[in-house]
Amino acid sequence: MARVVLVTDMVRGFLEEGNPLYCGVRARRIVPAVKRLLEREHAQGTSLVFLVDQHSHDDPEFTQFPPHCIGGSRECEVIPELAGFTGTVVPKQHYSAFTNTDLKSVLEQLGATHLVLCGVCTDICILHTAL
Repeated sequence: MARVVLVTDMVRGFLEEGNPLYCGVRARRIVPAVKRLLEREHAQGTSLVFLVDQHSHDDPEFTQFPPHCIGGSRECEVIPELAGFTGTVVPKQHYSAFTNTDLKSVLEQLGATHLVLCGVCTDICILHTAL
C-alpha cells in the first residue's frame, strides 16, 4: 500500500496577501494543520505531490477570475512554511489536477493505492481533483 499526499494550491498566489486571488486570513488558518500532516506523512515515508496553479498569460480561466499564478511568477511557488518539504511538483492550469497534466503517470510511478488530499479552495480544485 503506497500512500500519496496531494497538496493542492498551497501557493503564494492564494495564501499571501496582496495577490489577486489571496484567499484571506481564514484560509491561512489551515497552514499549521497542513504542515503537521506533511511532517507526519513524510516521517512515515509517504510521497508528497504538490499541485501548483500555473497559468499562461492568456489563460481562458481569466474570463472568470483575475489573472493569477502566471507561470514563472512568485505566485506559483509553494508557501515558505511548506517549501522545506521534498516532493514532486505538478503544475496545473485546470480545476482538476488530472486535466492536461502528468499527475496520473506520477501516481502510477509512485505506486499510489491511497490518496490523501489537502490544500486550499476545497470547493474548487480539491473537489474537482477528487471527482
